Amino acid sequence: DYIPNCAETGIIGAMSGVIGSVQALEAIDTTDVAPLCFPYEVMTTFLREDDPVDVVDVEEILKNGPDVVENQIRCIDFAKSSYCPLTEGFAKENLRLLRRASMEIRKAKPLHKINRRREMIGLRKIDPSLAIEKNTWFHLGENSCMQMHYCLSRMCDPTLEHVDNNFEPISRQCIEEFRPMRNELVFLIDKTRALLEHRRFRDADALRAECDRVKEQFSLTRKRLIDRMQDESESLGANYVYLNILQESQELIST
Repeated sequence: DYIPNCAETGIIGAMSGVIGSVQALEAIDTTDVAPLCFPYEVMTTFLREDDPVDVVDVEEILKNGPDVVENQIRCIDFAKSSYCPLTEGFAKENLRLLRRASMEIRKAKPLHKINRRREMIGLRKIDPSLAIEKNTWFHLGENSCMQMHYCLSRMCDPTLEHVDNNFEPISRQCIEEFRPMRNELVFLIDKTRALLEHRRFRDADALRAECDRVKEQFSLTRKRLIDRMQDESESLGANYVYLNILQESQELIST
């Protein structure tokens, strides 16, 4: 048989005392005793009744903040305004465009956190059953916005470093094959914005099919580029940056 040691015996004894105290409390008749939130009866006369008075609408509160528009539409606009100068700056080796895009991307990160806090406040102000329903869509939308930001950041940093250090530029062949795909991606961004702005969610399936088609173009271009990179005459530095842009562009469509 197992013999408990001294420490275990002490713990068992303490637990037996707690159980005995609980059993003693349960034996007390509390039929006519009102529940208390404090162990002593203290009369409080300085608190008002908890009735809603002059309730301020949540939207009115949020109007005090800067740039109050629908968060999803703002993220779409941010993606377009950053992606276009970033890719054009790489193609034309325009350092000013790249630095401007980099600055805008850095400035946008804290704004995402502010928007998340602001919308969480809004969720707390509405009916709990409705908040549970909207909460999933809210987090999906916020995660999508953050993924857009991360894609642009991962695209911008190596591109800016490449051009800033005057490394070998991207080939004309890469520019010519990329620009049509870039234009299609920007067109998809515009269509997504219009869908959100006008609430045409019935068009979402058709838009998703277009996105899959453009993603496939980026995927095939990546494979062709990897094959070309096996050729020693190709510039690996510029092609690695271009490969990163293709990969992140494809990820940007997925978000």
